[in-house]
Amino acid sequence: MNFLQKIDSYRKACYTGLFVLTHEENRLISDLRTLKANEPTLSLYEWDAQTGLVGTSPEQERYIVGGTEMPKEVLKYIQKHNVNNTIFVLKDFYLEFDRSSVLRHLRNAWPLLKSRRNMIVFVGHKYALPPELDKEVQLVDYDLPDESAIEERLVYVQECANRVRVAKQRTPLDIPENIKDAAVDAAKGMTYAELEGTFSLAMIKASKFDQTFVEAVFQEKITHLKKNGLLTYMEPNVNFDNVGGLVGLKTWISARKKAYSKEARGYNLPMPKGMLLASVPGTGKSLICKAIAKEFDCPLFSLDIGSIFDSLVGNSEKNMRELIKTVNSVGKCVILIDEIEKSLSNAAVSGSGDSGVGSRIFGTFLTWLNDRTNPAFIVATTNDHTKLPAALIRKGRFDQLFWLDLPTLEERKEIFSVVIKKYGRNIKDFSISSHAASAVNFTGAEIEEVFKDAMYKAFNDDKEVNDSYVIEALAEFIPFAVSHEEDLKLMRRQAQGKLVMITAKGDPIADVQKNMRKLSIAIGSDEDEA
Repeated sequence: MNFLQKIDSYRKACYTGLFVLTHEENRLISDLRTLKANEPTLSLYEWDAQTGLVGTSPEQERYIVGGTEMPKEVLKYIQKHNVNNTIFVLKDFYLEFDRSSVLRHLRNAWPLLKSRRNMIVFVGHKYALPPELDKEVQLVDYDLPDESAIEERLVYVQECANRVRVAKQRTPLDIPENIKDAAVDAAKGMTYAELEGTFSLAMIKASKFDQTFVEAVFQEKITHLKKNGLLTYMEPNVNFDNVGGLVGLKTWISARKKAYSKEARGYNLPMPKGMLLASVPGTGKSLICKAIAKEFDCPLFSLDIGSIFDSLVGNSEKNMRELIKTVNSVGKCVILIDEIEKSLSNAAVSGSGDSGVGSRIFGTFLTWLNDRTNPAFIVATTNDHTKLPAALIRKGRFDQLFWLDLPTLEERKEIFSVVIKKYGRNIKDFSISSHAASAVNFTGAEIEEVFKDAMYKAFNDDKEVNDSYVIEALAEFIPFAVSHEEDLKLMRRQAQGKLVMITAKGDPIADVQKNMRKLSIAIGSDEDEA
């Protein structure tokens, strides 16, 4: 059901008050005028504090109702308005709700509106209803422009540019289909006004519709996304070759790469939802997320759940709705939620101490994770999965829950090779097998720190880094698994009974205890389901 169908359904069901949460009041009004054009008996009025109430005659001529600039006066007019089937759109009216006279006029208007099948639609970018109106007004989200609307704006900018070119006796520009599709995809997640400005700016930068134009559109979108502070763009500058070990995980991810194709849609294959990576710090969780974005050939964004919470009443819920709206419209991407246990731990979502804001945000987040169908691939990481609520790690929230244990001997060899190459050295100059055998209980990040420490020591001695420096650094380094041995035992114990082990090739292994140190997949048991 699209937005206009939803509004029409509310109207026919005799709802008297709606609150449409949006920055795009002009596009909203345009849509409502389309609704009026399709139903001649419908009347439409618009109000703002500067102009007052503006109506539209049956002949489509607009007129101003005098003396209605003040909120109380427009409400008096609405009460006296005895024409059935009317929608009154009140812009920024939430700023007037703190006046007692306005509240009383509104509450007195509800029965009159209902008897005449009329409706008030409040429009604003901030949902701020007082408790007195909370049960009378229904909140309705206004989605960001879809692909057809984005393409319409792109074609409009093309036509404007070509009119200028024709006036200057220059050849009009065409948009190749592949560039049009790429530009539309790059522009997802922006408002109507942002689209027009972005396409115009990209046209100025590129001078034609090519890959440079698409890149300019995407970079401008990143600038717009920075304004709400919820999503942060990350450069996916690594691939699977830069990630040592984790072969089974790489195989699992690669198997989902084709799930975004047209063939997958024809196969009725659902979009991948994402995964949760649980392990001790330093096992490469964030690095693998960057490699996933590179593998899927899509942008990577970081989401800080903590940024959703706001000290002002109602702003946290507003931020959550804004986030969902943005992610649902931004298209194919990878979203990293790093160290999710810091924001969504059992204590944080209990609702105690914050008037229930944490539990409400958590409930909305869970529902969205479970029901969403958009192509965003969400990767949540945690350094301590024992703190996460059972409802978050049950089946359905993510495609899979992975436990990444400490790397095996073969994985440590591969990690050493990757690290040595990363810092411009030849792996043949080092005893990788010996170092890997000595690095028992080391994570991938700790192995890299060891090699960096060896380089510092060698550089200070005016020598090239060699095996002796690596051996010295290994002997001095205390890994997390040693300094936090009890914590690691607890996490492993909590994972038992929920694991399906896989080998590097992805084959299942039944013996959990014996293969605890290998790549593991944690699947929430039925008892965990919310």
